[in-house]
Amino acid sequence: MIALATDVFSAKISNFTSVQKNIPGCALHYQANHSEVFCSDDWEESKIDKPFVISECGSPAYLAGYEERYYEFGNEKGFQGYFEIDKWKASRINGDGGVDVTGAPIGLQAEGAGNLLVRSRPTDRLQLEIVIPAEGYLSFNWKKSGGSIFVSLILNGEKKQIVSKRDESGSFFSELLHEGDIFILEIESQGEFEQDLVLEELEFLTNALGVLERNWKAFNLEGANIRFSQFITIIRANLIDVVFPPNVKNIEKYDPDRTGYPLLDTDGLFFTTTDRIPIEKGACQFEVSWKDELVTQEEKPVILRHWVVDDLKTGSVIKETQKISLFSDKDLPPSLSKQAKEVNNSMNSILDVHGVGY
Repeated sequence: MIALATDVFSAKISNFTSVQKNIPGCALHYQANHSEVFCSDDWEESKIDKPFVISECGSPAYLAGYEERYYEFGNEKGFQGYFEIDKWKASRINGDGGVDVTGAPIGLQAEGAGNLLVRSRPTDRLQLEIVIPAEGYLSFNWKKSGGSIFVSLILNGEKKQIVSKRDESGSFFSELLHEGDIFILEIESQGEFEQDLVLEELEFLTNALGVLERNWKAFNLEGANIRFSQFITIIRANLIDVVFPPNVKNIEKYDPDRTGYPLLDTDGLFFTTTDRIPIEKGACQFEVSWKDELVTQEEKPVILRHWVVDDLKTGSVIKETQKISLFSDKDLPPSLSKQAKEVNNSMNSILDVHGVGY
């Protein structure tokens, strides 16, 4: 008989590294979902599927809560953030076939600028394992002292050599990786002396804004307990998904609440509109600003609203001008109305500057 954890939901399944106290015949096992949320979505727990935990002996299994940490993906390189050295599971496979599993075994040393020095003994095999938190690519440079070190990549159980013993330095760029993939670097020494391998400029290239890691605890009444991680990927918005407000004719009030703000098309499909959200209410590291320019066309005042949306994550900018035709100039702010009669169709600039950042 297998007892299930209380209060669990069905989920898309991914397996993650766990640390547990094992009770013979009554071990705990788990399955954890890997979720994705858009950067403007509500991250309420009720919207994230909970892990699924079982007790193989029939004893009731319980989730005891979690600790949460957010890792933001940026342009920095090195073994830091989500990919810091302590996040990698390290296993030393000794020459006699024995396995030594530790958090950071002797032979792993942090170097300047987030680099990693791997020192291997003769006939050793060292495995460095991490779970990929989001869709993307992993790259790094490497160099070694001595010509008898092999490096292989084991991805979801499939192994291939990426560094041969004759190579002294080089670079690695992965295939497209997916959230939940098990990424293992296996470093094997075949020399007679200790040898060094330096991994440097590690970089994770992804469209995700970041990842939320929940480190869960679970237990059963027989005394078994387990820790494991669940990942929630925060999907970054793209400037190509920005939809600017259309031109407006013959109105009296021209504030953006009436004429429209730029919107984010969250599903990327421009023929659907129910998924669009105002950027000023988002949380996607976008900054919105605009400048109002007054001109006259056919003897009527016209506001040219110059919108600017900045992606603070990438430094990219997108711009668009919205044309707002007014009935009259009586409701113009002082910065514009006092010069309205001096404006002509040459589009001299009379500007009113606004901005809002989120």
